This record gives sequence, structure tokens and C-alpha cells, in this order.
Amino acid sequence: MMKIRYLVTSLEGGGGTFTLPSIIDVFRKYGCDVKLTACELRDGRAAELLQKAGIDYDLLSISKRNKLYYIKKFFVMMLKDRPDIIVTSLRGGSLVGQVVGKLLRIPVVSWLNNTKKKNIRAISRIILYYGLRIHKA
Repeated sequence: MMKIRYLVTSLEGGGGTFTLPSIIDVFRKYGCDVKLTACELRDGRAAELLQKAGIDYDLLSISKRNKLYYIKKFFVMMLKDRPDIIVTSLRGGSLVGQVVGKLLRIPVVSWLNNTKKKNIRAISRIILYYGLRIHKA
């Protein structure tokens, strides 16, 4: 079972965050253990959606902080619970995930989650494909 840590910038309501339950569902259907982390809460509208879908998440901070703060918190989190790969979406989460992945030698798959819900299954499978290739390398 591949362990995935999915890192997003925030749980603010809007396009990319509203597709998270579908993406995580695809990963889990393929047998992955997925944990979700957000750098910050912002308006938190996506949190309600995640709770309804039964998806737990971790927050690096409730309020907005600087990237170095997120990198430090995420670094410590990954030391305690090291995944096989880190999947990131959106700019802030991708920066944090890529820095921590590089420091800890954890492969990172980053993408811009602005897709429509009908494309989620295909895109999730592509992410998994690249994640598995990186993980096995």
C-alpha cells in the first residue's frame, strides 16, 4: 500500500478544493493510504465538504503564516509520519511540499488542481501512475 500525503495551500472554498473528496476517493480505491494536510484554513468552506465525505485533515496553521513556518511544520510532520510520496496542488502547497520532499528525499508530484469534476478520475490515475513510477525508482 502506497502512503500518500496530499498537501494543499488552504481549505478555502473554491474550484480546486471542492474536487478533493473525489481525488482522494480515487487514490483510496487504488489501495493508497491518503492523508490530507492544508497549510492554512482561510474561509474553511472546503472543510465542511471534507467532513461530509468522511475525510480527516491536518492543518499546519489556522491563520495565514509565512512559507518558512509551513515548511518547518510540514518537515516535522513528515519526519514523524513519512509517506512514500507527497502530492501537492496549488502554488503555496506545492512550494512547501517540494522543499520538504527535497530535504527528506521524498518524491513529490505537483499539479495545478483547477480541473472540472468530470476529469478527476482520469487525472487522479495519471497522478497515481507517476507517483508509482517515482516510488518504485
